[in-house]
Amino acid sequence: MPALDTCRHPDVLVLKTMFSALNTAVESYLGTNICFVALVLDDIKSKTERSAQEGLQMLGLQQVLGTTQTGRAEVRAHMSSIRNATGGVAQVVLAVDYSARWFNTGMYTLDGNRLVDPVLGFVDGLTIGTEPQLKAFETALRNLSRNLPLNLRSPDQLLLYGDTAGDPEILDIVDSVSGSELRSNAYVSRSAFRGVAHVAQGAFEEMDTVDFEMTEPASFGCRWRSRLYDQEQVEL
Repeated sequence: MPALDTCRHPDVLVLKTMFSALNTAVESYLGTNICFVALVLDDIKSKTERSAQEGLQMLGLQQVLGTTQTGRAEVRAHMSSIRNATGGVAQVVLAVDYSARWFNTGMYTLDGNRLVDPVLGFVDGLTIGTEPQLKAFETALRNLSRNLPLNLRSPDQLLLYGDTAGDPEILDIVDSVSGSELRSNAYVSRSAFRGVAHVAQGAFEEMDTVDFEMTEPASFGCRWRSRLYDQEQVEL
């Protein structure tokens, strides 16, 4: 209700407006309303994550999965390629998101059981608005390499993603900080959305089960209006 919006934090209202536009576009494409979403953010421990969840709830949208960190989703999306190249041996992965206006770095462990875990304290949010950005990126990479936990070795694998991730300047900085071997074995993705697509696939698989509609409640009345769900499913 509009009257209640005045009680909300401005960040929540901004995100609600953005989600509403995205929701309208999706429902227009599908020709019916949706009840569930999956949320991917660069920093899942921030105030933005809480505001995003509140904005989704205001629109009557329920999360299928827990909020996923972007870098972790990217590593998961490339997991099969990394495992095949390394014979399934546990790896330490440095993931770098680099675009024209921001960059992001994170360290992740990939074990033999296909689990991807962030290294506590070594997954940053976006760095935006630093000039010159290349110098700031080099500084961030050097700080990361100099302050690794004692129980963690240097990265075995490098994942670069984003619209300028494969530019020679980025690779040269990686070479100077972390060595040519890490650069030579780098996985480079020009898309910033492969990880998001991977999460979307995971959400679909989570929903595409015989018991999903019985175990995951939608907002009241949402399923009644949608053609995506079992029309015989009773909501109480």
